[in-house]
This record gives sequence, C-alpha cells and structure tokens, in this order.
Amino acid sequence: MPDTIDDLIGYFYPSSDVIVNSKYGNNDQIYSGEGVTEDKNEEGKQPQEIEENVDKDKNEEEEEEQSKISPSFIEIASNNIEILFKDQYSEGFATIFVKDHYEVTSLSSTRFKRFLFNLYYDIYGKPANPESINKIVNTLQAKAEFGDIQYTLSLRVAEYDGDLFYDLTNEKHQSIKISKNGI
Repeated sequence: MPDTIDDLIGYFYPSSDVIVNSKYGNNDQIYSGEGVTEDKNEEGKQPQEIEENVDKDKNEEEEEEQSKISPSFIEIASNNIEILFKDQYSEGFATIFVKDHYEVTSLSSTRFKRFLFNLYYDIYGKPANPESINKIVNTLQAKAEFGDIQYTLSLRVAEYDGDLFYDLTNEKHQSIKISKNGI
C-alpha cells in the first residue's frame, strides 16, 4: 500500500465500473468513485477529455440548429417584400407593406430587421433567432445588390418626369406633386 500522495499516482481504487460508448466508436472504461485513473482510449485521450469533447459537440450542434435558416421563412420573407432593389449607391432596399401603406426601407436598417422578427413571430408564434434574421438580411442584400432592379432614391424631395414631389412626412404618408403648371 502506498504511503504518500505521490505514490498513489498511477493507482486506482474504483468503487464501481461503468462502460460508456464514446463518439469515437470504442468503449472506454470510466470509473465512478474517488479514484484517479491515467487510462487512455485508443486515440490517447483521457475519459475527461472525451466528456469535454462530447459536451462541446452537443453545444456546437445546438448552436448550429438554432442558427439554421428555415428555407420556408426565406420564401415567406421574400413574398412579403413588394420590391427588392438597390439604390444608385448599390445599397439594398425593400418596399414592404406596413399596416395600410407601403414603405421603402433599407435592408440594413433596424426597422427592416424588426419587420422580419415581427413576421416570424406572427407565423411561428415564437421569437426568431437573431443570427437567422441576420443571415436572411445578408441573403436579401446580396440578391438586391447583384439583381437588375435599381432605382434612384431621394430624401424628402424628388424629381420625376419634370415634376417635383415633396414628402409631407406626416402619419398619412402623403406627398405633394409640384408640376410646371402648379400644384
């Protein structure tokens, strides 16, 4: 019988044996109790390392599952966008229907992300994963940037066919057309 702690290294006094199948396809003998073992599996990993790797793999699988984009939600998001386009600076925009009117909003805006979060919640009844929403936004931005539809956007005042349009920025989303012949 060893006399010191140093003498105990390499010895093990198990209280019971448990056989566990590892993800590496072989059986590792892991002991419960207060003993310490230096036993390693075929790949040279100690049982504690195996448990840590299994836990890490489970966490990675859970994160991957949460970050998956539902193909049907991308389609739903696309179907709820009236027009997907880029502006004169190749930034992505979408025309979306909100309550009783259409709005042109930047795909990189917080408002557009909230639009998608709200849409997801209305359909699935639970909050969307932010990473999934970001992936959808990035996908839509790429489609807009590399798509063929481009419009010149203006802020508050715009010219179209020789007429000026002035946005009143009111709750009814009204604008005034000013033509050569007057208002």
